[in-house]
Amino acid sequence: DATIVPSGFPKDLPVEVGSKVLQNYEVTTNDGRILSFREVTTSKDLAITKELFRNFFISKDWTDVSVKNSTNTTSNILMRKGDSVLSISTKTDPKTKENSIEISLTETK
Repeated sequence: DATIVPSGFPKDLPVEVGSKVLQNYEVTTNDGRILSFREVTTSKDLAITKELFRNFFISKDWTDVSVKNSTNTTSNILMRKGDSVLSISTKTDPKTKENSIEISLTETK
């Protein structure tokens, strides 16, 4: 169900009005870790959107590990909290020109 935020994410995860959920799931890896993933579209500037999510997770006690701007259309932030790792990636679809943000969280249980 695209309206339900995967349980690994904070319940107050920001949601942009009018965004579309492209992917939304949670799985248990072979070694018992839980992977939560969500990809949504954004009509906002990717740099602004990336910082909005980065600041949101910093307010939840996550720490930056790495911040990369790979190209004009992709960038990635890696964060850590305890043994859990969070990745925030932005991209522009080359065909549709639609901007999206992907957030993945790998928790150690």
